[in-house]
Amino acid sequence: MLLKSFEYFIQEGNIIFLSKVDQLAFFKGVNLIQNLTLSVCFLIGPWQFVPYLFRKIPNLHFVIGNVYVMLILLLSAPTLIVSAFGQDSNWKIFYVLILGALWWWCTRKGIFYISNKKWLLHLKWMMNSYILLINIILFKVILYFQMSIFIPIIIAISSVLILYF
Repeated sequence: MLLKSFEYFIQEGNIIFLSKVDQLAFFKGVNLIQNLTLSVCFLIGPWQFVPYLFRKIPNLHFVIGNVYVMLILLLSAPTLIVSAFGQDSNWKIFYVLILGALWWWCTRKGIFYISNKKWLLHLKWMMNSYILLINIILFKVILYFQMSIFIPIIIAISSVLILYF
């Protein structure tokens, strides 16, 4: 994902990451921001669930958590919603809009519960946020390789995971 993001710096080339993106410089910038923040969130997200970090080094957990949340709430989820309109079909637009809104909402709920000192609910909502992050990355990879037949499978698996957690 990170290597794919760097291709957006190149103005020429046949990049088929989203259907309408190649013609619009605005969507290239939005997707660059989104891909970079998705990559960073994907790398730092699992460290939040390591018990040693939030028990023994709570300051590091706090800093990593703030970076994760700020990237999602301020950059990645809004750019995901904007990039939804770069899709080529209505069901993809609808799916990306729902994913972006759910991801933003789950992350915001996690912040709400940690501010009220409800640790288990905070963990539940942040796990849901990370599951949606993985779902978004898989969706973008499937679109890149043009394997749209697997999208209903991803929807089913992520729904089961969100209901489980």
